Amino acid sequence: MNLKKTYVVLASAAFMVLTGCAQTASQSTGTTASATAASDAEMAEQKRKLAMLEKELRQRDRDLASLRGELETARTTKTTAPAPAGMSSDLLPPNPRPGECYARVIIPAQYKTTTRTVVKREAGERIEIVPARYEPSTERILVKPAGQKLVTVPAEYKTVTERVLDQPARTEWKVGTGIGSGKSAVGFGGAAAQVDRFAGQKVLTTRTNDTGEVMCLVEIPATYKTITKQVLVKPATTRVVEIPAEYRTIDTVKLVQPASERRIAIPEQTESVTTTEKTSEEFLEWRPVLCEINMTPQNVSELQSALNSKADCKKCGVDGIMGPCTLSAARCYANRKGLPSGDKYVTIEVVRALGLKF
Repeated sequence: MNLKKTYVVLASAAFMVLTGCAQTASQSTGTTASATAASDAEMAEQKRKLAMLEKELRQRDRDLASLRGELETARTTKTTAPAPAGMSSDLLPPNPRPGECYARVIIPAQYKTTTRTVVKREAGERIEIVPARYEPSTERILVKPAGQKLVTVPAEYKTVTERVLDQPARTEWKVGTGIGSGKSAVGFGGAAAQVDRFAGQKVLTTRTNDTGEVMCLVEIPATYKTITKQVLVKPATTRVVEIPAEYRTIDTVKLVQPASERRIAIPEQTESVTTTEKTSEEFLEWRPVLCEINMTPQNVSELQSALNSKADCKKCGVDGIMGPCTLSAARCYANRKGLPSGDKYVTIEVVRALGLKF
């Protein structure tokens, strides 16, 4: 058996099956979306099933990738009846026959679509409120009863203005240069100060000839400010005031007929919900197929002739070449007979059903 071509057949078959599984998953998603409207419980169940299916598909992808790696490793190794060293026996078809070729294909999971009637809304009743009926009316009502209140007469004050002492007269030491007039900046005790020349004032001046510093004892006169304040003229008093009752005429309404309710029965509402359930799991299967060993021009010609005469499918020319027309006719015949089939290969079951032996 040519392992390279066998690997190509296996990879192609697996790719087509995975594509069909992806389409099935997409259709299942659409069906689940339609079932969502039924109830929250059914929607959750459909999502769970879809998640499980996607998980299985991802696992199948990993298995297929591992299978491709192992087949690539075994591509240059000649196959014999026993499994080659380093290759698992699961990668070889069980009970093979000499002169036959086998294709390992993924059989997709089977699903069953069922339609059932579910209750969309339970039977109930609708309550309609008949409003009350009123008529206009006039009514004189007491707003505030007669009474007394204690009124406070506020105290009386007058405003007076008074001149008061702000700062008393004092003396302060100031630093001077002892020369010139006006203002100059002099340092004293590490800080800058403004020194004024106090002309015409009585000052006590002390001069240090060595440093040139002058200390002046200055007389600062007292300062006054004018303040304004209120003086009590008459203290606050209280008196009792009689308050008459207050009435008001208002426009109102009078109840003629009280509100009532009317109950209307609402029938039960149902709808049909279509769900898809898995009936069988996906699995791998080895299928005996035609390959270069038994796909001779003579055998292919016999297959084409048998398909043209026994299969009610597309007629193909008898040229001994396994082309798209022959593959399509073989697949059509297999589907009508319920036999295994594929897009890129012809199974031995189809050959035997046509009465051919090769």
